[in-house]
Amino acid sequence: MLRIFRLVVRFFDWLRALDDRLEAIWLNKGWPEFAKWWLGGSIALGVFALLIACVPGAVLLEINRLYLLLRSGTYPAAAPMYAGLWNFGLAFSVVAAIIAFVSCPFFMLQVKSRQR
Repeated sequence: MLRIFRLVVRFFDWLRALDDRLEAIWLNKGWPEFAKWWLGGSIALGVFALLIACVPGAVLLEINRLYLLLRSGTYPAAAPMYAGLWNFGLAFSVVAAIIAFVSCPFFMLQVKSRQR
């Protein structure tokens, strides 16, 4: 469990470094490098959101399946439950990536106006 928290802390350290790098590139007007980091950071946030939704969701689904086994005596099918979890996780990650992609230029405009 401690390893998971260490990975989450490392991710947020990486996110802070990404923010600093994007700000420096934006102020220096390195547009090709900014586009690379902007797109890559948005995709990384989407992947992280997918993991945030699917990993705890899988644990909760298995607990739910165990509860249903104990209550009804039959083990429920996993495919529909995991398909629903996958659909939710994918939609959640796409929304997170789109929000990160769209909001980045607005935050960079704010940074530029703060520098004046």
